[in-house]
Amino acid sequence: AQAAWVRAPYANWEPGTGAAAHVTRFVALAPVGNAHGGKWLHALNLVPMGRMDAAKLTEQPEGTTRNPYEGEHVHLPAAPQP
Repeated sequence: AQAAWVRAPYANWEPGTGAAAHVTRFVALAPVGNAHGGKWLHALNLVPMGRMDAAKLTEQPEGTTRNPYEGEHVHLPAAPQP
């Protein structure tokens, strides 16, 4: 893709239930030096989960949506046996 895209954070549980889980964020970036001038660099301020306060870790930001993969099951092939 030649464009950058940032999805609204999504919950890995039903939003508003108070379940102790964190949200997932997704950022897709355009290729470096793309002809369309799409964003290819994005700054993040990451804090390891082990260093976060539990209340901050489970905070549901405004605009949090349901998990887009809810109800889907991913089946991975079995690992090859030696």
